[in-house]
Amino acid sequence: MSDKIKKGDFVELDYSGYVKEGNILFETTLEKTARDNGAFNSKAKYQPIVICIGEHQLLPALDNFLEGKETGKQLKTELKTEEAFGKKSAKLIKIIPTKVFKKDNIEPQKGLQVNIDGQYGMIISAGGGRVVVDFNSALAGKEVYYELKPNRIVTDSKEKIENYLSLMMNIGKEQMKIEVKDSKATITLPAMLPEQLTKPLSEKIVSLTGIKSAEFDNKAVVDSPKA
Repeated sequence: MSDKIKKGDFVELDYSGYVKEGNILFETTLEKTARDNGAFNSKAKYQPIVICIGEHQLLPALDNFLEGKETGKQLKTELKTEEAFGKKSAKLIKIIPTKVFKKDNIEPQKGLQVNIDGQYGMIISAGGGRVVVDFNSALAGKEVYYELKPNRIVTDSKEKIENYLSLMMNIGKEQMKIEVKDSKATITLPAMLPEQLTKPLSEKIVSLTGIKSAEFDNKAVVDSPKA
């Protein structure tokens, strides 16, 4: 039986994103799709994600598109440049002295992906003591389309919390321990967090999941999984 998706629902979702020109796959949750498009990455985890509708954990246009749709249905939507990754900006193409790269023992070459002060870009030319780096997204200026399948609406509080934290904090579910009893959640993470972080997170979790309380156990941490 299918359910209609509404704002605030946690939805398990499979999706694939393509550049419209050339039908080029750039992301997917499906291993078969990656293999069929010659884009399989042995280091990637191919599995559905769980998002909260209205929290814009995907592109806002996709979030809005999913609202009101039925679970179990195969869907497709096209996004214009402005709805997807934006237009290319000349302000994000910067000239950087070659010495900046040399001090880190990097030989600047055209096409090289670089990280400058936490900002990722690609070198588009190098020479004469200057390197031109494009910090625009590789998908900027592209029209894209997505194929999506909302599999189900998640109702379990623990599953909602672990998926929300996994996306928000970029940590694996195996790295956290969550116990929910009498609508009260106790959360243990791999590292202790200051109250200025745990307090707003707790409030957000309560508002999104409908439980009575969410507390972070800062007296214990989850051991890192053994290799």
